[in-house]
Amino acid sequence: LSSSSAASDVYKRQNLLFVDSDILIRGSLQHLFETSNGFSACPDLSFYEGVSRSRVSFQKVESHLNPDENILKTFNAGVFSVCFSKLSPTVYDELLDLVRGSVFSGVKSGHTDQYVLNIYFENQVNWLDLTNNYVLKNPELIERMGGVSADEALVWHYIRNPKPWKLMRAIKNKLKGIPISTYWSEWHRTYRLVLKESNGKCFKIKSLMRSWVSKILMP
Repeated sequence: LSSSSAASDVYKRQNLLFVDSDILIRGSLQHLFETSNGFSACPDLSFYEGVSRSRVSFQKVESHLNPDENILKTFNAGVFSVCFSKLSPTVYDELLDLVRGSVFSGVKSGHTDQYVLNIYFENQVNWLDLTNNYVLKNPELIERMGGVSADEALVWHYIRNPKPWKLMRAIKNKLKGIPISTYWSEWHRTYRLVLKESNGKCFKIKSLMRSWVSKILMP
């Protein structure tokens, strides 16, 4: 499909929910399909760290420094919902217009998609409860600042590296006697459940082998 026809197909839908590939959904997200807000997302980790992001480089900066040059509160683009009837009909073209070399010339962060979306939707975000995108890089900090534990979250987001499906890291930790994270264990239990319920029809032998190793490491 061309980008224009793909965009047209998406616009035929009233609501859209985007979830990143490093997400574990632990509960119903039906409410995110029923929102009447134009764009909804959860705060980024930088918000809980008490910092902002530069409007030019998208790197973290102290919130009190040059507030006119910084985005004071950024969202994480791993989970967001959209209600198209509440957005400009030209939103797709306007977002594409931001994907230009002149816009990205000063960006030093690797969060390129997140940068574009934060620039465009600044001051338009309907802030979701953090349970809808609980980033696991520093769950202790988020629980302290947000008052919600990871166990209460509907979505776990395994931002940055290592990812739970990187079994070599789990093997190395096991050999070193380092406890495997409960967040990783739950991801692997869910992975094995999906394999079991599909009867392996949608997965290659490599996936089944990963499942066996996973069960040995994280029963």
